[in-house]
Amino acid sequence: MLLSNTEFCRDIECFLELFEEAFGRRATKEYFLWRYADKPIDDFLPINIFIENGKFIANYSANPIVLTYKGGDLPFLLSMTTMTRPGYEGKGLPAKLGNELYRWASAKGIFGVIGFPNNKIHYIRRIKLGWEDIYEVPMFSLTEFSDRKFKSEAITPSNRINGEIESP
Repeated sequence: MLLSNTEFCRDIECFLELFEEAFGRRATKEYFLWRYADKPIDDFLPINIFIENGKFIANYSANPIVLTYKGGDLPFLLSMTTMTRPGYEGKGLPAKLGNELYRWASAKGIFGVIGFPNNKIHYIRRIKLGWEDIYEVPMFSLTEFSDRKFKSEAITPSNRINGEIESP
């Protein structure tokens, strides 16, 4: 399903509810507007949604982007958050929705899709959607800040470079 920004904004509460059900935490409306709707390229959002009894059950979404290759601009999609409501896992919804979205994109002249899948969707994208790994991106996490001491509240590239941040 192709949504305009207006349609996405109209249904944003349904997306927020699906996100909370799928990931166990609530996202803000502002975050979703920034992530999906505040795009300078076009007024469409490639989002494929499975709806049952008026509830959003699963979605596969992407953002239109432009990549430059050998001096030319190519239309691409950046794969976004794939969500499935608990109780609907294992029914092939991400693969079905993704393949439908890719067929639509191909018909529209979109050159390809890129993305950074997490461990949960990586297998589906490779096996069921035909993705190829081109590089494994290292993932890091820092969850404890209590032992860190900074000279200022704001960390910027300039104060990091200028040595204004103390080492732990």
